[in-house]
Amino acid sequence: MPENAPRITRIRLDASADAVRADRLLRRLLPQIPLSHIHRMFRKGAIRVDGKKIGPAYTDAVPGIISRAVLSIPETLDIVKSCIKPAGLVILMKGPGCTEELAEAQGRFGSNFKLIEDRHYSIPGTTHRRRLVVFRRKTSISSTSADPGGTGRPIRKIESSENPTFKFLKKLLDSKGIKKTRRTLVSGEKLTREIIEKHPECCESWITPAGGMSPPDHLSPKVEILELSPRLFRVLDTLGTGFPMVCAVVPALSQWSPEEGFPEGCSVLAPFQDPENMGAVIRSAAAFGASQVIVMAEGANPFHPKAVRASAGAVFSVPLRSGPRLADLPSDLPLVALSAEGKDIRSVGFPDSFGLLVGAEGLGLPGYLRKNAVGIPMARGMESLNAAVAASLALYEWAGRKGRE
Repeated sequence: MPENAPRITRIRLDASADAVRADRLLRRLLPQIPLSHIHRMFRKGAIRVDGKKIGPAYTDAVPGIISRAVLSIPETLDIVKSCIKPAGLVILMKGPGCTEELAEAQGRFGSNFKLIEDRHYSIPGTTHRRRLVVFRRKTSISSTSADPGGTGRPIRKIESSENPTFKFLKKLLDSKGIKKTRRTLVSGEKLTREIIEKHPECCESWITPAGGMSPPDHLSPKVEILELSPRLFRVLDTLGTGFPMVCAVVPALSQWSPEEGFPEGCSVLAPFQDPENMGAVIRSAAAFGASQVIVMAEGANPFHPKAVRASAGAVFSVPLRSGPRLADLPSDLPLVALSAEGKDIRSVGFPDSFGLLVGAEGLGLPGYLRKNAVGIPMARGMESLNAAVAASLALYEWAGRKGRE
């Protein structure tokens, strides 16, 4: 290494080191330091494991990044450029055949990162060839420019579908990606403005098409501005709003168990598999003052973009819990279960603390819960109501009665 290379005193581990204990990895990286000394440094807090994965949403400034050969060199530099300090090092442990990706990285990121080491070596005692590639951060990010709207905020431009940040955002279009990353996309003018005003702590990035609207002046400076090509923006804008989106952090859902019971008031148990139904019932729960919404195991992710939109943003304010499967609910729970064949809800009393339960779309309620079910009266010839509509009408009946009392 050059003599003037900055000394790294703290090391952040990226996602590629998930399966490796931090002390063992450091021992391997720093063989001159005894393992007992590394353990002592952990105990004293001299070495800290952050617990967060390096990615597009990671913005803490760090002096160095060490990465194994999981992503290509250009992909790694694109991910870490938002969090590596000036003069910070990016240390890449690669295989011998990385010449082409190294050349690509220098072409794309040469104005921001300087290659200071490209060392070929063999693992001692083996014939395995390896390559250590080290970059030093030089300047600000070349793909960042000033906001043309006049706010002076930097914007990061994304034009390739292979861009890691775009791939990350694309994962947020389905429930699996939302659950894994604990992020979601909020779209629509009213919703994006509301989440910025009411839940600024959840906002991570403002996503706009090229030449699109600038972010509001009161947007936190910590929120990254991403400008996507029109083609890429349309991929994310599945609802076709055309308005900038917000990438938001999803609040964690604590687990609810039947042994816990219900707090005072109405707890809505939501097994809806349609994201729009899930969002609609959460919106009604907020409107009529329900204590909480328990998302049953069968239910759709309440932070799916369609659910967020149907809830009118209520998913960020209503207390949400994660519940068991419908079949695992005990028969002695204080439930008001809705079913088309149940007795008229207007003739039934509501307990002080209870769970309002509607069956999942199509499947309805388990047999043992139908015995004491209540129903919404309907005109002759109608078999049933939409599940979210039925729950909303029941909430209206409960709230109206509570108000009169």
